Amino acid sequence: MTSEPSDVDVRVQIMTLCDVANERDRLISVLSGGVTRIQRPSFPAPLKADLAILLDLPAHASVFDISMRLELKNVRTGKEIAPSLHMQAEDDGELDNVDETTTRITFPALVGMQEMVIPESGTFSIELLLGERVLSKIELDAVVKEQI
Repeated sequence: MTSEPSDVDVRVQIMTLCDVANERDRLISVLSGGVTRIQRPSFPAPLKADLAILLDLPAHASVFDISMRLELKNVRTGKEIAPSLHMQAEDDGELDNVDETTTRITFPALVGMQEMVIPESGTFSIELLLGERVLSKIELDAVVKEQI
């Protein structure tokens, strides 16, 4: 059963661009997190970063089948620079081990964006959306690295 976006109390605990991230036992390890500026000799250029997301969800199975999307846009023009990425939170069997006193669980999501191309210098936003509701947003400045 898929829940309607307005029915789901999804909370974003972490959403950060980082050099590398991995997940183990619903925990996220982040290396060099908090990237908000990239410098490249020229553009277009690869992003060379991953996106680490840790969601906090209600612990009942009826809301666990939810669909979210990520949008990467140029802030100035509003133009999407990559197709929206759709994410699906699904029960991986962990809910079988949740007792009746547990009200919320964490759901890690890692998005490999190493090869995503940034077309030009400027400010870009990465938005995590549930329906039309923005759950979290990161802004990223892409600048040309001055040659010395």
